[in-house]
Amino acid sequence: MTITAVDTPSLTAEAAAVLAATPGMRYAEFLTAAPAVPGIVAVVAEESARAALGLTPAAGDVLAVDVADESLQCREVRAAFQSGRTGVSPLRQAFAALLAGELGLDVERTSPGAAGAGFALTPESEETLTAWMREHLTLRAWVAQDASALEGVAREVVADLAPALQPGALEAPVAQRVAAMRASARRSATL
Repeated sequence: MTITAVDTPSLTAEAAAVLAATPGMRYAEFLTAAPAVPGIVAVVAEESARAALGLTPAAGDVLAVDVADESLQCREVRAAFQSGRTGVSPLRQAFAALLAGELGLDVERTSPGAAGAGFALTPESEETLTAWMREHLTLRAWVAQDASALEGVAREVVADLAPALQPGALEAPVAQRVAAMRASARRSATL
């Protein structure tokens, strides 16, 4: 894992440069190599994965950026790459919505009044999505020298890199597909 600072005039420029250019690591490798220090983690897609997701090459390879307040192996990163976590991971929900047709993913039906704003996949679909993500996506990290600046640096990096699947800032077509899957999960089979 490369955690070397590059020669840049600001923390934001340094973080953006590292997250945009450092070679990524597969999830399993990242868990063993990433140090337990604060930083920013980027989820990255190779060209064939961006095509499968329907993202243009101009969108760039960084799909999402997340702050790791205490450790690069933060809860959000682990949740995004674990089966059974789609209901609590906005990033997994975006991947599920974009890959539903290609991978044949099925949503788990829930009551219209069920708690939570997300949706879950059937166990088989959870495994399929996890396998696809672990095969096609990599992670990059920037280690913060000053953890107190993380939130601000992350906001600026998101603005600079414009990740296509950034939770809370999804482009309209992606947000609509996520909303459609959420709605389909809310249709209860009971009367």
